[in-house]
Order: sequence, then structure tokens, then C-alpha cells
Amino acid sequence: MQNVGFKRLPEFIEEDYISAIETAFTRCTYPNYFIEISRISQDDENDLGYDGVITSLVPLYVQFKRSTFHTPQFHGRTAHQRTSCGFQNRSGFFSFNLHKDRNSKRFDQHNTLYTLSQVARAVYAAPLFYKRSDLSQFKEQSRLYPWRYEDVLILDASLPGRVFAFPRMRVLFDSITIPPHAPITDRAASHEYSYTRNGDICFHSEPTPFDTPVKSLHDFILEVVQSVFDKDRHHFDDGRMVFEIIPDLYHANWRSRNFKSMLKSYLVGIDKIPSTWTGDIHEYIFRELDTADRFLLLEALLLQDFSIVQYVLRVLPGERVVAS
Repeated sequence: MQNVGFKRLPEFIEEDYISAIETAFTRCTYPNYFIEISRISQDDENDLGYDGVITSLVPLYVQFKRSTFHTPQFHGRTAHQRTSCGFQNRSGFFSFNLHKDRNSKRFDQHNTLYTLSQVARAVYAAPLFYKRSDLSQFKEQSRLYPWRYEDVLILDASLPGRVFAFPRMRVLFDSITIPPHAPITDRAASHEYSYTRNGDICFHSEPTPFDTPVKSLHDFILEVVQSVFDKDRHHFDDGRMVFEIIPDLYHANWRSRNFKSMLKSYLVGIDKIPSTWTGDIHEYIFRELDTADRFLLLEALLLQDFSIVQYVLRVLPGERVVAS
């Protein structure tokens, strides 16, 4: 265990946490469940296509964070700021820092997640634990608790034939989600979110309490799934809407030579065009790329430049609900 005074640093790397989450997503669906979670780049749908097959397509974006635990004996600035917001710290609390870009000196990652949240579902996800042993138990499914044996099937009377299923994978319940509440325009040394198992979310360094209900990763995913069937409305996002905001993320526009060159390099990297290609990038992305490839390009951009993971909720005709 790593100790820094009364702080307990996470004992695992971020990639291990993401792996545990995605393992849980996979087990949510195998073999007969209705919800599947994966990335486009890991998905056979890239070869199957979407037109005429998918009735709903909803992207969601997650920035995974590790949690530092502050013991009840911790009395640093963050603890004092939480107290000033009316929160009790008798059981300790968790926190994670926001990433500051080393080149721009701005909080580009946070602002990107916030911008995405304006056109799609986008949240931070962080574990309510910090020990490596807890993470290993989730990945190995070695915890023998009753909730592993009962899955809940929900039949909505207003939607005949529709069945919602979500097995009680504990790793999803033990991960809190926090929406990016506002853009950060200052260049302060640091910013962070703090939180407890009961919620009590606070933004620092200017202490700002959240008044929205706390949601686990389970709650967030289920909310996205249920929103697709709200009043039996189906949604289809072919990636064009999200691409409209991509230039803003890079503080550029579609006329920028550097921006178009960057996009071309990504298209070459995912084997969509040769390096000798000389066409119009905007025209190619919006008119010639199919839906799967457009989301594949978005996934590459957001993951490589902002460490934001893109998933896609997709719904097939009939009773089977699939999220990738």
C-alpha cells in the first residue's frame, strides 16, 4: 500500500481499471443477456455495417480515473473545502485530479468531455476503492455474494416484447460517475473532484458542491439504455453530429491546414486512405465514410489525444438490445 501522510494512493494503473470495467461489460451480455458494451475497434459490427440493420445508435463517452482515498485523519485543503460546502469527512473521502495539458497549459481533457456532454452522454467514471486486491477480485469474479446469482429482467408493459436486463455486476456499482459540470477557463495549478460512497461530490479548487443525484456506472449505463426506449422513440447517430464539434476541441476549424493534416494522419492510421490521398477531408468524412468508420475515427481521435473512451449503444430490430 502506498501512503502519503493520510492519503492512500491507488494501487493499480488506469488501464487495469478500464480492463475490469470492460470485462464486466462483456459478462453483462454473455451468453444470453440483452446489453453488450465494447468499443467500435473491438467490434465485429465494423464488418457488418449499420444501414438497414440498426434501429438505434447512441454514443457515450467515459473518462476513466483512479481514486485516491483520504482517511478521516486528513485535514488538508480539500478536506477544509468540503467542510465549507457542508460535507462531513468522518469516514474519509475519495478524489481524482483533472489532467492539465503540458503544452496548452489548459484543462483540455476536461473541456473536451464537457463539450461532448452537450451533444452526447459523457461522464467521468472512478472506482470507490483504491486497493489492487479489490480490483483483482472484480476481474476474477472471486467475490461470492448473493447479487451474483440474481439478474433482474424488466418488462415494460407500454413496450410489448421489450425486455431490459442488467446483471448485478458489482464493479459497475462500485464506480461513481461524475458529469463534467462546467468548462474550466483558468490556468490554475490544479483542479479536482472529491466524493464519497454516498455521493457528496465537490469540485475544487473553488469549492462547488453538486446538487445532482449520485449515479453509479450501472445507473448511468441503464439510464442511457432506457432513454432509447423513452416513449418508444428510436435514435440514430451516424457520427456526423459529434464530428461537427471536433474542430472546437482542437481550437481549429475545417479550413485549417494543420487540422486537416491531422485528420488525414488518423485516417491513414486506421487504414481508410493511403498516405498519397489528396481529396477533401471534410467531404470524405461527412459523405464517404460509413457510420462504423466514422465512429472508428472518432474513437481514435478521442482516445489518442484526450484519453476519452468512446462506446456506442446500439439497438437491433426485435427483442434483443445490444450496446457496443
